[in-house]
Amino acid sequence: LDEAEEAEELAAEQAPAPEASEQARCKSHLCNCLPADDILEANRRHSQMFGMVFYDSWQSSCAWRVRLALKYKGLHYETAEALHPSSGAWGMSAVKDSGLNPMKQVPFLTKRGWDYPLGQSMAICEYLDEVYPQPPLLPGSPRTRARLREMAECVNSFVQPKQPHGFKRGLTALETLAARTRSSGGPYLGGGLSPSLADFFLIPQLGNARSAKAELDAYPTLLRCEETLRSHPVYEQAHPRLALEASALELKGEQDAAKTVSELMSSRWPGV
Repeated sequence: LDEAEEAEELAAEQAPAPEASEQARCKSHLCNCLPADDILEANRRHSQMFGMVFYDSWQSSCAWRVRLALKYKGLHYETAEALHPSSGAWGMSAVKDSGLNPMKQVPFLTKRGWDYPLGQSMAICEYLDEVYPQPPLLPGSPRTRARLREMAECVNSFVQPKQPHGFKRGLTALETLAARTRSSGGPYLGGGLSPSLADFFLIPQLGNARSAKAELDAYPTLLRCEETLRSHPVYEQAHPRLALEASALELKGEQDAAKTVSELMSSRWPGV
């Protein structure tokens, strides 16, 4: 049965899939056989042509997810900080008067030629992965990709909306899923050799848990996955501190900005 299932998955992966015109046009700018650095440079140059703007907030864990995906794929984009740096809204009441996003929250993404922006972190990440498929946010076989989606949705659909009350149940479930798949041998969530959508949803959520003073010792697999991603360059590139520094410098002198960043980071993202 396992051999038949693997054969079915392999056939599904190899079968050509119909692509929407935008996806096909964007995919044509690179070849999967390029070295990793060349793929990132091709992604950067291609995305630069389309005037991508990301509406961000350093407080928002959902925006942090998207920043990780954008940086991981090497994409060029402009940032629009949706909240005042010292706002305590954490991104949930952003852009109230802009009319851009009906949900009145970050994150959301727009680009040249779009009539209206795209919101919701899961939708944005999946769009980026379809348009810029390398490096993938959902690598592996169909079954592996489904497992990664399952873990990302555990955060997206349960833990984050129900925080802080959902931390224990949701993170316990995610720890179980992670422990099961870690036997695959890789250090990232799902047992992969490279980070995935699941890792990019996990990291900000652990930050939320620390902010709420949740006890995390019961989740050793999740903490090991987090430590692995912390050593990856994308962690520092997408760090909320950098997003905060950029907006704080616009409002204050360099010395005052450094103090503001330190105080706000220790309040919103302790231990991050």
